Amino acid sequence: RGRPGRQVACVDGADPGRCGDPGACRAFESVSEVILERNMRLKSVSWPRHFSKWLTLLLSLVAQAQAQPPVDLPSWNDGAARARIVAFVRAVSETGGKDFVPAAERIAVFDNDGTLWTEQPVYFQALFVRDRIKALAPKHPEWKTKEPYASLLKDDLKAVMAGGDKAVQQLIMATHTGMTSDEFSAVVSDWIATARHPKTGRLLTDMTYQPMKELLAYLRANGFKTFIVSGGGIEFMRPWAERVYGVPPEQVIGSSI
Repeated sequence: RGRPGRQVACVDGADPGRCGDPGACRAFESVSEVILERNMRLKSVSWPRHFSKWLTLLLSLVAQAQAQPPVDLPSWNDGAARARIVAFVRAVSETGGKDFVPAAERIAVFDNDGTLWTEQPVYFQALFVRDRIKALAPKHPEWKTKEPYASLLKDDLKAVMAGGDKAVQQLIMATHTGMTSDEFSAVVSDWIATARHPKTGRLLTDMTYQPMKELLAYLRANGFKTFIVSGGGIEFMRPWAERVYGVPPEQVIGSSI
């Protein structure tokens, strides 16, 4: 029945002329379609036992894998340190796990000098102090003969350090005070934009440790709030910490005058 070249068959395999249920009959283009239809009906009721449980477990694993950000630590050797970091992050990020920590409570704290950027051959803030003394020297001719300024103008750091904490405090007060926070921030931003390492010649902001910057980003991708807690000057670090490390000013803690 139907158009020429089409076959009519009951989907339950009965004789279309005798089944008594025209609605159960369908028209197929060929006998192969009839066979395909019957095979599909057979397969639809022949799933393996416990298939639904297996599928649920598979979907759960896929969902967990998608929820977990990829490990992006390309500069880290595939060793014990990296493995411990990844294991820790996964443990505190796994909802329902025994070590789970809510994202709002995940905090990671880093030092700056010697941890996020190099501290050799001298603390970079000391280089800032030196350059500021030289920039301000024309307004203070007495510094040419007055210590510790005279030694610093000659780049004699050993003589400066021989003056002890008192000498350092004098230099800090001369270069870090007498202006508003915004004015000081502008001075630091201008200086850090061009300041270079005395040995490598590279910008100081390029003298950072790439593995540590990757770790900062990895932790943030897993819900951690990252902080810098350093003995360095808080007003010295805040102007550039977000650009270099991705740490906003309010999450930078340091020394202040």
